[in-house]
Amino acid sequence: MRSVNSYSSGSASVLLPHIVGDMNEIARRGVSWEEIAQHSEIVIAFGGLALKNSQVASGGLSEHTERGFMHQAAQRDTRFISV
Repeated sequence: MRSVNSYSSGSASVLLPHIVGDMNEIARRGVSWEEIAQHSEIVIAFGGLALKNSQVASGGLSEHTERGFMHQAAQRDTRFISV
């Protein structure tokens, strides 16, 4: 038996084409948390937005800005929906 992808990217590759489009196109057009905080009206998260999950970065340590940007978005009345 073998596995491909993680549980989250595996489910995303099945769900997202039916919701927003081709997975490769989505990956190429990713946006930053800063852009989300400044411009989004609605953020839809499949499986939630646990901060512990955003602290995993390939290649080592990175700056963890998600909490602040989520707060900025919420202050602008961005709606967060968790599916």
